[in-house]
Amino acid sequence: MQEVMMVLKDLPYDMWVDGMGKTVNSMYTDHQEHPYLRSIREFKAAKRSFNPVRTSSAREKARQGQVIITTSGMLDGGPVLHYLKDQKDNDKSAVMLVGYQAENSNGRLLKEEGRVETIQDGPMKIRCEVMTFDLSAHADHDQLLHFIKGCQPEKVVLMHSDNREELAQDLEGDYEVLMPMPGDYFEL
Repeated sequence: MQEVMMVLKDLPYDMWVDGMGKTVNSMYTDHQEHPYLRSIREFKAAKRSFNPVRTSSAREKARQGQVIITTSGMLDGGPVLHYLKDQKDNDKSAVMLVGYQAENSNGRLLKEEGRVETIQDGPMKIRCEVMTFDLSAHADHDQLLHFIKGCQPEKVVLMHSDNREELAQDLEGDYEVLMPMPGDYFEL
């Protein structure tokens, strides 16, 4: 999300940012000692170019905006599904996927079949343009193992991955590994 915001920051459009990424954006600006972004100054300028969605009335305004950036969760939940539902038949709209879309995720389903499945609305055919850009920040298998072992968590929750079973197997014995399915609830 942050890289996309920096790419788009100078465009003369009504731009909005929604989803959990708003919290991450604040973390980047609050903890500048960690150089996760190529330029914190550029990112701060990008943040000023976007209207944050903080209320339901702001979300209504965002729906009329020209650019909406929201965390996708691979299109498996969150506000992105509301925006998809609003724009799915609009030939002037486009969905731009900028990250990795795991197998069995709505993001992959959209890329391959032009549709998504939601618990609330069931199958939805997406007729607006779908574009893919490779800006993924996802770690590979070995990087994930290294990160998890460095954190020493009590539990590891694997939400989506191309092969989460293999990762779970490599973590087995050292950690309690949870692999919830859509709709499952668990307590941390």
